[in-house]
Amino acid sequence: RFKVVYGGVNVEKYGGHSPEELKKKLGLPEDKILVAYIGLFKTLGASKGIDTMMEALKYLPENICMVFVGGQRVEINEYESLITDVVIKKRCIFVERQEADMVPLYQRAIDILVLPAPNRPPFNNYLLPMKIYEYLASRKPIVYSKLEILDEVLEDCAYGFVPDNFKDLSMAIMSITNGPSRNIDEKVSICYSKAVSASWQMRAKNIIDWLKLS
Repeated sequence: RFKVVYGGVNVEKYGGHSPEELKKKLGLPEDKILVAYIGLFKTLGASKGIDTMMEALKYLPENICMVFVGGQRVEINEYESLITDVVIKKRCIFVERQEADMVPLYQRAIDILVLPAPNRPPFNNYLLPMKIYEYLASRKPIVYSKLEILDEVLEDCAYGFVPDNFKDLSMAIMSITNGPSRNIDEKVSICYSKAVSASWQMRAKNIIDWLKLS
């Protein structure tokens, strides 16, 4: 007998300060819509879709900025060198890898969180990032690459886009910025309820309950 247990999150770390307070505290623009990827920039040496997000900026209004948190300095330099458009470069904010306690602060400060996984291994066959559960707990709308493995968690509560397609990503983002707040709030509520169910306390309880039945 065996039981498959997915990742989890410390939900209690996702309360406290308002997004406006956090933007000020973290030195992020307070007059822009911030769309972010927060996590390691590469897995097994492969890009995790940050380039797709940068390309999407060409199709988004100037009041939208992309924020990338979690890279090493050499990786940040690499991505910055890919941007040839000066205007686009000003709308990209790179932040080096942070201590674990800082990650929830950035996730709560952001307006829209993105999981831009490319359509290739290991992202499209077995990789289910821990950041999914952190994103769920952040109470923010989520945009993600519509890969089957990510659909398992996000299909009913987030906004999907065609993997590696920056135009489709920009349309998904615009559907949030221009969409009815009621629909967005409903999806965010579902996300947060999933985060509560995926708390480490609930994961532990499920394991203990299963062991008692074994």
